[in-house]
Amino acid sequence: MILAILPLITFFIPGIILSASAQNVTVGSNNTSQITFGGGAGDASICKIDPDGKVSPGQPGCYNAPSMCTSSVAMGQSADGFASWKFKGSALYITALLDSESPEFTVTIDGNSTDADGARPGTIPFDCFTLFSTAGLDPNVEHTVNLTIKGPSPNRNMTFQPSTIFSLVNYTYTTSDGTNTTTTSTSSGSSPSPSSSTTGNNSAALEHAQVPGILSAFVLATIALMSMV
Repeated sequence: MILAILPLITFFIPGIILSASAQNVTVGSNNTSQITFGGGAGDASICKIDPDGKVSPGQPGCYNAPSMCTSSVAMGQSADGFASWKFKGSALYITALLDSESPEFTVTIDGNSTDADGARPGTIPFDCFTLFSTAGLDPNVEHTVNLTIKGPSPNRNMTFQPSTIFSLVNYTYTTSDGTNTTTTSTSSGSSPSPSSSTTGNNSAALEHAQVPGILSAFVLATIALMSMV
């Protein structure tokens, strides 16, 4: 009897592991098939830095980010700048190129708005930061996101004029369906860090985390079956 039931137990254990799989998908600002920009926001160039740490000449309109935390970014000089996209997942992380003068943003998800302060005191010039993060979303619903500028940040560097510079480096969402998704991604030195931030490795990490508990359940089930003989 035990030998007949054990294969059923081992069959369901992999099922438990797979059902808990999750992964993070990062979509870069240059993926315009996924992101819609408006109000003057769009692809911008990052200033190239010479060996002496200075901005190389001949780069009009570039944005100075010496850390080179990203290879691509969407920026905008107008307070009307915005980005919108859709995703299906349980969590969302937005990365932007920010400094001490960056404005306050508004993140609207499915009609619910949250203010996100973009000012990073002491940061001159720009660097990559997580602007916004949220979790606990319905993973089975396609969510609609709008990123806009609310106005000057109350925590900005007051020695300069108020800034309304829009920025988006990338967004990352967490999906639990285990489906491999191909996107255009950008790297960020301050990227959001959910439970595991590398696409493709998250499922393995969660599987390993599930092993001790599953093995304990297996042992208890075996003992219970033996007592029935």
